[in-house]
Amino acid sequence: MNLRHWQRKHRVKFIAAIVFGACIGAVAGIRRIDASVNQDFYWLFLGLWVGSGAMIGAVVAFVRQLMRR
Repeated sequence: MNLRHWQRKHRVKFIAAIVFGACIGAVAGIRRIDASVNQDFYWLFLGLWVGSGAMIGAVVAFVRQLMRR
């Protein structure tokens, strides 16, 4: 399924799911990471949490779109 063939409203919902997943990942990462960790590693781990949340949001939105058809 090609993303370029999706309707505009579905693409907007897909982007919204990615942003929502990234926000949930950021909140989860902030709560899980110990603040005493070295500052460089803190931002690395937080970025991994945000990226993981965005990926999960994208996968969920893509699967939902596949199930619609």
